[in-house]
Amino acid sequence: MENGNITEYMKRTQAGVKARLRFVRGITLGMAYLHSCDPPICHGDLKPANVLISDKLDAVLCDFGLATFVENSGDPSGLTTSRSIKGSLRYMSPELFHDDEAKHTLESDIWAWACTIFETITDCIPYANSRSDGSLMVAVLQGASP
Repeated sequence: MENGNITEYMKRTQAGVKARLRFVRGITLGMAYLHSCDPPICHGDLKPANVLISDKLDAVLCDFGLATFVENSGDPSGLTTSRSIKGSLRYMSPELFHDDEAKHTLESDIWAWACTIFETITDCIPYANSRSDGSLMVAVLQGASP
């Protein structure tokens, strides 16, 4: 899409509150759709870079490389454990850092959604004071908020 991802678009256009709220709505509807499928779909890597802006200025989710179907037990299938973390650290829920057997879930998708919405509204990346993956992981493990 020519408008690029949401971060690029907002920097280039200085998107106002109305546009940002429209994007929030689109992201929310996209995630609600994925989670309401039968079986539900866990995106696994929601972040602003994975939200494209269409020509009609709709927010469209993309990059389903880590997406999985959620089994009836609530556990997604086919993901590796956090020992070889997949996804984007700044948008990962704390339990993915704490538990060696943790996998992406609908709940961890909701965490990523909240971080994405936070960044969309405020222009502040989660854990902005953490400059490296190591310092970010320490911050999360010590209970820091995004």
